[in-house]
Amino acid sequence: MNESPERPSLLMITVLDYDKFWNNLEHHRVREYRRQGVDLKVVYRSLSTSPGVLHMIRDTLRFRCLQRVEEGVTLVGVDSFFNYFAGVRRQAEAADSSPTDRGPSWRTRLIRGLSFLSVLRDVFLVPGLLYAAWRHRGEARVCLGFGPWGTLIGWCLAKLGRIDRVIYYDRDYEPDLVADRFRRWYTARLETFLLPRADRVFSIGERLAARRQPLRQDSVMVMPSGVDWQAFAVARERAPSGSTLLYVGYLSSWCGLELVIQALPRVRETCPEVRLRVAGEGVPAYEARLRTLCEEHRVADLVEFLGQRPPAELPELWRDADVGLANSEPVPFRQYACPLKVLEGLAAGRPVLATEGTEAADLIRRGDCGLAAPYEIEPLERALLELLQSEEKRRHWGTQGAEFAREYDWKALLARERELIL
Repeated sequence: MNESPERPSLLMITVLDYDKFWNNLEHHRVREYRRQGVDLKVVYRSLSTSPGVLHMIRDTLRFRCLQRVEEGVTLVGVDSFFNYFAGVRRQAEAADSSPTDRGPSWRTRLIRGLSFLSVLRDVFLVPGLLYAAWRHRGEARVCLGFGPWGTLIGWCLAKLGRIDRVIYYDRDYEPDLVADRFRRWYTARLETFLLPRADRVFSIGERLAARRQPLRQDSVMVMPSGVDWQAFAVARERAPSGSTLLYVGYLSSWCGLELVIQALPRVRETCPEVRLRVAGEGVPAYEARLRTLCEEHRVADLVEFLGQRPPAELPELWRDADVGLANSEPVPFRQYACPLKVLEGLAAGRPVLATEGTEAADLIRRGDCGLAAPYEIEPLERALLELLQSEEKRRHWGTQGAEFAREYDWKALLARERELIL
């Protein structure tokens, strides 16, 4: 009598809050690997979102490790000591929307001075995640770690004999995500330590892979973001034929929307039907700043803030759009990113605007499916007008983008990844 084959098992570790961030690489992997019959366990850091003083004290002193099972997937959220609201500094800096000659406000200066306390968040994060991964590891012998912190936990488990193989998924240039200089330094050192020690490294794009390659004897493999291509068929039914710009994603200082809002008055002179729709949430003070900017430039009637939308609504959002926006500020974090919003826009048959010198721009150029512009007002205005004024170009770029996005379908990408790691 033949025994049934053993079901493959995978442990995923990430510092991204699986519950609060809803359309990320982790979620797509969970959905696709579950379809492929992989036994999954996801250990993640729970994100505190309450900036109130009493809540911050509570979150500093509390440790929780909560497990649940959803559709056969074991999810373990870790709320470690010092896991207080991480957006205090970003909130304060975003609120300083009208800088003076004297520089930032006293409140922002104070918060910056106390930001060294976030080192303690990192210090307590490691044993918290390690405890959760050890306790809930199950039968998994392969760990997929997202970024340096997820990979560090996998490396520790391997040293303890609980894991056989550690895969480093290099999703971002993470030091640039950290505001404090000391934290930025040791995050970079952690990357340098782990990249040569992982059993395999996947980088999200060509640019990041090239940066990592000198640290590896074997090849760093590019494993980009993907898209559920078939899910966007409803959007492809309507060719881009109007003047609606769409941004989908996190709202923060690097997202590029400030530049778009500042460009709208000039764009409206030539294209009076132009509209901007924003689907996403982020730093509340930054969103308030964007709304104020709309009022200052007299374009509030052109801009619609939709809030965070569930993944099931994205195809319909793209169906009603004509141009996708991915014109992020080209800070290192965004230079190396391979944004989901780009591939989703292309799969919807929409041309996308990216920023020169980024992985997103490289994608657009390879697929001949949109435009890239320098991160400046005048070039952005020209690019927006070119995208909005020529229906023929929009249709060409939309058709090219839809075909190009086929190569990035999650099913094919993750079938290939599974062969390499399981």
